Amino acid sequence: MRNMTATLCLTLAVLLGSAGLSWSADFQKGWKAFQEENYATALEEFLPLAKQGHELAQYNLGVMYREGRGVKKSNVDAVRWWTKAALASFAPAQANLGLMFDKGEGVQKDSKTAVKLFKYASEKGNLIGQHNLGLNTTLGQGTPKDVVIGHMWLNIASLQGHKPATKAKRILERSMMTPAQIAEAQNLARKCILKELKGC
Repeated sequence: MRNMTATLCLTLAVLLGSAGLSWSADFQKGWKAFQEENYATALEEFLPLAKQGHELAQYNLGVMYREGRGVKKSNVDAVRWWTKAALASFAPAQANLGLMFDKGEGVQKDSKTAVKLFKYASEKGNLIGQHNLGLNTTLGQGTPKDVVIGHMWLNIASLQGHKPATKAKRILERSMMTPAQIAEAQNLARKCILKELKGC
């Protein structure tokens, strides 16, 4: 009985390992096709993977539907696929889904949900999430208005080279902040980075 159990466990491990390799090969084939604008092949490769829970395939299907690449453009379908990837904690999907909620595209507009999604993505280091969390916090959309915290998130994204965040941060400094607030925001950004972006 022990040998049978051991054989079953070993077989299962080999099958799961080979499934992972197959996932990787199929995804790479789909990604290459996507880059070559061969969207029919990309869809053919991504769709089965996405249905099995592959976050990158789900994310890329969301992009295809959002932009109408090889499929009929559909914000609703983009939201559906990004939601699946976001639930698996895939930060780019969380940030993109946040944008859809923030704009009310493919889903009812809900700035509070958008801010939650931006926050999840931001804590994983996603620059788009950080930029949009900074903007929403600065403007008080979906969260209480706070120019210091807004600047902090814009600054964190800016320090990583995100040009839109750099531009927004400069506008914010010139139009809405005192030198003391800027210094406070910069100090908070340093502390947040030291905490690895958690609980900021």
